[in-house]
Amino acid sequence: MKVSIIIPTYNDNQALTLILDALQLQTYKDFEIIVAEDNNSFETKELLEKYISLYMITHISHENMGNRKAIIMNRALEVANGKYIICIDGDTIPFSTFIEHHVSLSGENTILCGRRVNLGTKVSS
Repeated sequence: MKVSIIIPTYNDNQALTLILDALQLQTYKDFEIIVAEDNNSFETKELLEKYISLYMITHISHENMGNRKAIIMNRALEVANGKYIICIDGDTIPFSTFIEHHVSLSGENTILCGRRVNLGTKVSS
């Protein structure tokens, strides 16, 4: 089953890099990435060019006119090609079996939600 991973971002290419690196380690491989940028920065476009050979990435953005995350997320949903959609926060690094577990728990008329765990600097450093 094709999965669409939607990642909202706003001026945090360090976190986006960590997320994209973590997605390389996923055990489930049939996914596309949609980066929904609530801005239109050259830096994000440049960063995504480094990953385009590794993933199917769609980058959508709009001009920075204040917090319009909901608008860009709705646009991301419109362009998603997956049968299953996973939205993560722009600062959430997925564990290697993240997509696999989502797919294994998916079902008709089912919404899955979870929470993140803040490991702190002692573990994350």
